[in-house]
Amino acid sequence: MAGFALRQFQKLELDVRREAAEIIEELREDPFPFDSGPMGGYSDLYRVKFYGGKYRMVYLVYEQSRKVVIMRIGPRGSVYARLRRPSR
Repeated sequence: MAGFALRQFQKLELDVRREAAEIIEELREDPFPFDSGPMGGYSDLYRVKFYGGKYRMVYLVYEQSRKVVIMRIGPRGSVYARLRRPSR
């Protein structure tokens, strides 16, 4: 988990944090669960909705090694703020 995402995770309410932890464990097994999707304009970033669709988790997947790095965790409205834009 990236440092910023870890700080975001620690600030979540307990029940939201528990659900986020479950998703993180699931992503270790399968980085592309059925309810995740690629982020438009990014070749390596994906997002998954949780907690009734109110929260998002944005993560990076290294496809060859299937390694997942959580980049952001937070409410739907603010989680995408200041994500790096892809170079064109």
